[in-house]
Amino acid sequence: MKPKEFLNGSMVSLYSFLNTYLISSLLVCIMEASPGDSGWDVFTLNYHLTPPLNSVVTSSSMEKYLEIFTFLWKLKRVEYSLAETWKQHMIAEHSVRRLKTLRAILQKAHLVRNEMIHFASNLHNYMMFEVLETSWEQLVSNIEGADDLDEIVKAHSDYLESITQKSLLGVHKNGASQGLLKEMLYSLFDIIIKFCSVQERLYTKILEHVHKLGKMQRKIQERTEAGEWGIDETMDEVEKEEELKKEQTVIFSEFNGTISTNHNEFQELLVSFIQELEKNTDLESLRFLRFRLDFNHYFLKNKS
Repeated sequence: MKPKEFLNGSMVSLYSFLNTYLISSLLVCIMEASPGDSGWDVFTLNYHLTPPLNSVVTSSSMEKYLEIFTFLWKLKRVEYSLAETWKQHMIAEHSVRRLKTLRAILQKAHLVRNEMIHFASNLHNYMMFEVLETSWEQLVSNIEGADDLDEIVKAHSDYLESITQKSLLGVHKNGASQGLLKEMLYSLFDIIIKFCSVQERLYTKILEHVHKLGKMQRKIQERTEAGEWGIDETMDEVEKEEELKKEQTVIFSEFNGTISTNHNEFQELLVSFIQELEKNTDLESLRFLRFRLDFNHYFLKNKS
């Protein structure tokens, strides 16, 4: 066997062993559910620590990892929910091209969702590239330069501290808590999830309406192709057509106010969050996050 082939085979075996070891140590935990909870709310991960790893990653470190995971899991749920509503919107949009009233409420929902996607995607990119990636690179550098176990433990501690600081889960060096920012973030997540739930109900109503409209139009077409009148004022379809037109107005009225309320709640809280970020100037990354969220002052201008 050639040296290169031997090396490649050894690497494959090593990766296979590491994957098996990691998977066997990774635990899926389901927390106690409260009324109304979904799988997103009760799912979490844990890691079984064994020597010598537990000398560096202590139980208190695992609590921080759990907090970080919970935050990232909530953010992923927001992104997933927004992506799913976008898919539903594309289906509904094609079905209501000629229905002006329903197209108007879909357009309104689309604009609100775009604002929420802007917030979620920029927060995700900030977490991935400005927080996790940079903190990991610093950890690797510190471990490579460590001379003893104490320095490795400190490098890992600094790594977790960096993540919790930049992700708004920790305490500033001046002693001020970031609890308010964290609370605002989680409230923004809740508003988005609530909006997505409203969207799902809206799409269901629209598709049901389109199905009834299509069923009526097929009957008219079948009679026309048979050489009969497609519709006249003696047929039930005349009354049904009027009912369907009224139903479009009902759907618009039912969801217009709810979407407006969700939108106002989201904008007001996001503006407060951005303004609170401006007060936390001791971390350059937070200033960068504030710029990404409102680089053209769109949200601040709307409030004023």
